[in-house]
Amino acid sequence: MAEGLPAFGCFEAGPDQAATAVKWKKWIARLTNLLVAMNITEAPRKRALLLHYLGESNNDVFDTLPNTKAGNTEDAFQKAVDVLTAYFAPQQNREYEVPRYTSFGKLNKSHTKTSLNSTRVSDN
Repeated sequence: MAEGLPAFGCFEAGPDQAATAVKWKKWIARLTNLLVAMNITEAPRKRALLLHYLGESNNDVFDTLPNTKAGNTEDAFQKAVDVLTAYFAPQQNREYEVPRYTSFGKLNKSHTKTSLNSTRVSDN
């Protein structure tokens, strides 16, 4: 008797790249846990389930990405995960992003203080 697939939400990418990267990493970790729970160990089956659970629109994106086919010595599932990770969670230059974020925060704090001070009502 064939069993149906368990319910598992599709991956939903958003417009914010940083948020999408975090969501992708969480989603792929949950999918990997599901595959372990289902005792799916063969790479081609894992890849097929990855693409199924990815959702129709993301599967269409996958079809347009280069180098998605695994070679003879490559793990088909891991190859698909690597290609999708490069798409959904591209590498960030953390040495650049941290100072940029920090200076942005300082800029906003000083602007907020100025705005609050300029709108303060005098007690006189």
